[in-house]
Amino acid sequence: MADAIPGSPKPEVFADWMLLLPLGRLHFDDPDAAAAHDPTAVAVDTSTDESGYISFTMRHPSKVSYLDLHWPYGIPGVHAPSPANLFAVSSHENLVLLRMALASMDYRFGGPDLFVYTFGSSSPPPSVRRLPACTEMTRDLACGRGFLKVETNLGILCRGGDPNNYVVADLVVSWKESSFPDDHDFTTNPPQMFAALCTFSSKKGAWTTKEMLAPQPHGQGQFPYLWCCDRVRPFAGRFLCWVDFYSGMVFCDFSDDDSPVLHYTPVPGIQQFSVKRLIERYCPESFRNVTVSQGMLRFVHIDNGWQDLETSDRAITVWNLMATGDCWSWEIHRKINLDDLWAQRGHKLLALPS
Repeated sequence: MADAIPGSPKPEVFADWMLLLPLGRLHFDDPDAAAAHDPTAVAVDTSTDESGYISFTMRHPSKVSYLDLHWPYGIPGVHAPSPANLFAVSSHENLVLLRMALASMDYRFGGPDLFVYTFGSSSPPPSVRRLPACTEMTRDLACGRGFLKVETNLGILCRGGDPNNYVVADLVVSWKESSFPDDHDFTTNPPQMFAALCTFSSKKGAWTTKEMLAPQPHGQGQFPYLWCCDRVRPFAGRFLCWVDFYSGMVFCDFSDDDSPVLHYTPVPGIQQFSVKRLIERYCPESFRNVTVSQGMLRFVHIDNGWQDLETSDRAITVWNLMATGDCWSWEIHRKINLDDLWAQRGHKLLALPS
């Protein structure tokens, strides 16, 4: 196992980026002693009046870094539910959104605690902020859940590069439960879709909720009723992007806290997936991804003939998202033929199974 980067509060110790394992490691130790000489360690207090330290085991960006929770409650080695689970949900710039679930919590009245960890050097040092609880529900939407319960729907956006100016948001998209009986045939008569947005603004210091019609594609039919969020990506210092790898992306423009605006853009390429696949999902992240690279939002699709599509070009295709006014469109950035890739000497030297 690679050695950790030596602890130091100097700025040069912290790389511009890291490859972080999202699931935190739980350490039953003396939090004060464990964190005494760790420049990433920050004291944390939960809504259940328990306390410990959060830290990061930093490694070179080519290796995996770790999230650590130093917790004095519980007995190591005992086969019992974990007293605490920490998860890195989202990140942007030097902000990391953390979600902590505790065995002592009553989830009938709310979700796990959310924290915003801010990386810093010696001045200012790293800090953590526990966000206030949010007990709002999605009212009469068919999903019928409270906000902040599904970690894949949560994202954080650092606005304008200012770590003190950020938003944390959850987006729920569904139809009105009261509008359609259980035997309604959605395939022939798709329902009208609604979006419920729950947002925390560091400027306001509180959660706000807003319900609106789901955004409609520009001249490309209705919003897909089987849309499901797989990832949340921050983009351009003003947008959070909720991604369904099968169908499309919902953008929210947070330029104005009081008037967030939603847009919808289908993902590029062939989207004729079966209803069964759209419902059961089948891990779309195994062949699709959306990421931000060199300031561009990019969609990656690996077409190896295994995705139940009518046609296959056996290629890796990368698209760039281009904006013209309020309209979004995709432009192919690069296309790599899989047969050509596998024929390269470098790939053969890896001795991977074919």
